[in-house]
Amino acid sequence: MLVLMIIAAVFFYFALGALFIHWAYSKSGKVYPGKVIALHRKQNSPRTHPNGYHGFYYCPVVEYKFSDKEKVIFIGGGNAEIKHTIGQKVDVLVLNGCRENVILRDNTYLIFGLVFLLFAILDFAIYIKFTSFTFGLISSVIIFGILPSALYLFLRFKSQYSLKALLKNSNLVTMEQLKTMNIIWQASEAGSLKERSFKTGMMVCQVFMFICLAGFFMTWKGLSPESVFSAKLFLTGKMAWNDLQNSTQRALVILGCILYAAAMLVFSMVRLNRKRKKTQITSIDS
Repeated sequence: MLVLMIIAAVFFYFALGALFIHWAYSKSGKVYPGKVIALHRKQNSPRTHPNGYHGFYYCPVVEYKFSDKEKVIFIGGGNAEIKHTIGQKVDVLVLNGCRENVILRDNTYLIFGLVFLLFAILDFAIYIKFTSFTFGLISSVIIFGILPSALYLFLRFKSQYSLKALLKNSNLVTMEQLKTMNIIWQASEAGSLKERSFKTGMMVCQVFMFICLAGFFMTWKGLSPESVFSAKLFLTGKMAWNDLQNSTQRALVILGCILYAAAMLVFSMVRLNRKRKKTQITSIDS
């Protein structure tokens, strides 16, 4: 039970951090319309990949109009997956009215925060179900009330609770500087690279999903009738998690982990396919 409480606390604090960053950006930022004019293809540094991997990651080159007379070009964050299309319209979030403090607006922190919060609530609900009401109430007050408040006061005392810590200068560039970099200007070239990345990602997901499904069927086939009966009791709420863990049917826990991994792989494939279709539609519109 202590493990469930610790996991719930970790999820909860990750959720607090992500939601705070989203709130801070929304509070101090102003949205400007921007456009992806190119992609910067940058090679991984040997310092960050000392094992000899020197692949590329791709950063969007975005242009936006900061004022009536000033257009600003900056290079956004990079990823091994091409997430943007040349000509794609994006929202640029300028923080504290400073053109150097700029990021692409998205809901990544909000989504991660809500997902972590949901996991924390579900995990803590399971913990409460198999513990006493008094102890559960005391631990919930400590985890969700006292500890976050103490952390907030500590950061305020150390002067680290500041929005300035989240404001980082972006990589502003000029057209002359872009000409000296490894830049992809053509949408067709970026599209072919993205299609290749999509096929590789789908192939990797399918291979690992096949391995997970094979492991699931092999594990299920090796279960004893008592294990199957225990699984049915647990799913119908007639067996506690502790009883399931303390039983000799450890394969049930492995089975659950395999199913979870397979579900995440299916989600990854659906996400890849949706992003591919979205990119194709954006390319046609632009």
